[in-house]
Amino acid sequence: MPGSARAAHKRRRGDDDGDGESCRGLAHLMPSCVRERLAPDEPPLCEPVSSTTKCSSVATVRGRASVQPVRTLGRTSDAQRSSAPAPPTEPVADLLSRRNPPVVDLDGVVRRTFGWHTRAVDSLTVAMPYLHAQRRHARQALTGLTEQQLSTPVPPTTWAPIAALHHLALDVERWWFSAILAGDDGAWQYFDQHPGGAWYVPPGTDVLALYEAECASSDEVIARTGPSNPAARWPDSLGPPQTAGQIVLHVITETATHAGQLDVVREAIDGRRWLVLE
Repeated sequence: MPGSARAAHKRRRGDDDGDGESCRGLAHLMPSCVRERLAPDEPPLCEPVSSTTKCSSVATVRGRASVQPVRTLGRTSDAQRSSAPAPPTEPVADLLSRRNPPVVDLDGVVRRTFGWHTRAVDSLTVAMPYLHAQRRHARQALTGLTEQQLSTPVPPTTWAPIAALHHLALDVERWWFSAILAGDDGAWQYFDQHPGGAWYVPPGTDVLALYEAECASSDEVIARTGPSNPAARWPDSLGPPQTAGQIVLHVITETATHAGQLDVVREAIDGRRWLVLE
């Protein structure tokens, strides 16, 4: 390689052959304390280029010079910024919402953040699919068991598996939605007559049909109210009054808790396990 080509090749690679040649070529990029150490009477091999000016770089290939365009450097200008594409429209935001979990406020409002805006969503619209999933979980935990298995307690529990579903039907669904949220007199009459709860299953009771009927009644009550509506009748013993949205969240939690208990019982009976995919 000729001497001139070798020197140009070293400059392109940033190699230093000991005389500070490549350092002087980058002098305009160095701090002042470093530039002072270079020879003051010897100009840099390349002059600094304005950050907004288009320039060319000269590369020596086999002893012949070729001009190569270099892209513009520096910050984006106002004209470039004004011509930038606009943020995505609402349909794209709906797609992105699948990857942004909602933040549920107890005042009945769900806020979804899409990066550039926030939208309020009815919390009951978000919560109801989760309530339906937990109800299905509790029902299917008992599917396939015999009458004897359903009515026999599994240690260390002291209640029969079917009693847990009976409790969910009356002490949870009927109590929180029909009695508390809707203020139904017939529901209150039942609890006045059964102060001890619904863990006892009367003989001949179709517990599965009872649970499905109570869930359907609860859905009708929820459909008639808004997430921030207060409960129609709220006993002082329950503490501060809650809204419909808070009651739905409570029922989801309690149903999921008992569904998990039924999972343990079912695995102890026949080894079956519930795979949670929701």
